[in-house]
Amino acid sequence: MKNGMLNRMLKHLYIVIGATFVFGLVSGVLIFLITHLGNEGAGEIEQFDTGISIVAKLYGGCQMAGNNCPSYRIANDGSYAYIEPTRRIEPFRGELSGSEWRDIRSMIRREDFLEYAEFKGTCPVAFDGVAYVYEINVGGQEYIVDSCLDDIEGIELYDNLRRYFEMFQNIHQQ
Repeated sequence: MKNGMLNRMLKHLYIVIGATFVFGLVSGVLIFLITHLGNEGAGEIEQFDTGISIVAKLYGGCQMAGNNCPSYRIANDGSYAYIEPTRRIEPFRGELSGSEWRDIRSMIRREDFLEYAEFKGTCPVAFDGVAYVYEINVGGQEYIVDSCLDDIEGIELYDNLRRYFEMFQNIHQQ
């Protein structure tokens, strides 16, 4: 009698474990489908446009004695976050004017990111100077440009992006 009772208990245990597994699997599939499907059922297909965004980082002399260098990020909508770590921890936030952001986007669209000559001079960071790294995302394609590796001196886009460090600092002087 004890073997028959034990077999029924094991059978019930297997049923509970199997039902739990099936319920978990079905729930997981439903959650995945709900969170990963767009509006296709309504006749609309969601369009994803990553647009243009820029991350600019200063490096070199400002890193001496363990200081961090300023950086900024301009998002696709023209909003920016400027981080000046020597003055504060929280980033300054703002928005470029419509014409400023239009000008930058226009320069980016005209730029051929693959045609830069190699920088031949001495990088300014060798003498406590500063250099710049730009991470520019255009439609999901990221381009990384370093002023000590790529000869970008005199190129309108990078001259303007370099000026934003000073502009943001002047706007957010405390």
